[in-house]
Amino acid sequence: MASGKANGCKVAAPSFIEAIAFCPFENAENLVAIASRNRLCVGLCKFNLPESNAEQDYRSFGGGLLEEYSMVLNVDVSDINCIAWSPTSNMKHLPRSVVMGAGTKGGVVNIYTADVKENSETEESSINAHKDCVNDLAFEPVEGQELATVSDDMTCKVWEVESGEMCCSFPLQYPGVSVCWHPSQPGKFMVAESGGRIRFYDFASKQAVLSVDCKKQCLTSADWCWLNQSKVGASADMEWYLWDITKSSYPLESQQSHNGVCGKMLWSKHHEDVFLTLGGPKNAVKIYHLGHRQPILYKMHDTSACASWHRTLPICAVAGNQAVHFYDVTVLTQF
Repeated sequence: MASGKANGCKVAAPSFIEAIAFCPFENAENLVAIASRNRLCVGLCKFNLPESNAEQDYRSFGGGLLEEYSMVLNVDVSDINCIAWSPTSNMKHLPRSVVMGAGTKGGVVNIYTADVKENSETEESSINAHKDCVNDLAFEPVEGQELATVSDDMTCKVWEVESGEMCCSFPLQYPGVSVCWHPSQPGKFMVAESGGRIRFYDFASKQAVLSVDCKKQCLTSADWCWLNQSKVGASADMEWYLWDITKSSYPLESQQSHNGVCGKMLWSKHHEDVFLTLGGPKNAVKIYHLGHRQPILYKMHDTSACASWHRTLPICAVAGNQAVHFYDVTVLTQF
């Protein structure tokens, strides 16, 4: 098993992290949100990436990668299962603001809005979105006026953010596990079901326009590559699956990634041929490059239920026990 070397560091975090997400939008790309069982925290990261890491030795959580980490939002919440960023979040211009959505295990979706200044209050609005656990949610990535959600109640719903009114609802055959919009495909979003089917919907027509299937009734996650709209990936059972949706509805490639359940697959937002998986039985994170059969990074953590990629940097954040681990994979992806 290959286990590449990468510059890494960690910051303290709550004991059990339910969800973690870098902001994928330009005006707030250095913000990372961390949701635990009773807290929602947002940190501002400043990274120290030299021009070339080629001669650097691996420093096991050693400093150097994270130049500064400061908290900009810390809210008492509970029951969070998933989080998503709105493109209206902004740290580059005044007034600086954070806008996020959080799906709960009870089916409620909360939207948090806060000005990033001392002693500012966080506004919260709630939508009784589903009858069961909300497994994923995603804002429309251009204007952020719509929010798509999927749930164990076997529905996908799209909401008008400002009013909280439902725009449309799509029945699913199995619980929904992932939903995402694509920045270069306005009005289209992807919905993945645990039964193995991944559908693509057009919001304007309220119709499914395409579907792919991994033929396994144990799909745990799916992701639509932001850098190449033809690439879709998923995790199911112990494997990852890859599609080129412009060529075939059948997977182009699949591979066993873990000896236990492969719980998550996420494309890098820095390199279109790089993705990570999380899985058991020993809470492993593995990073793959499509040019290589073996993972280019392989690490164990006490907990690794969630991870996220930075929007423009070759950095991923992985949840650990009372810590978030940041990895710089620059060297590993220079092929």
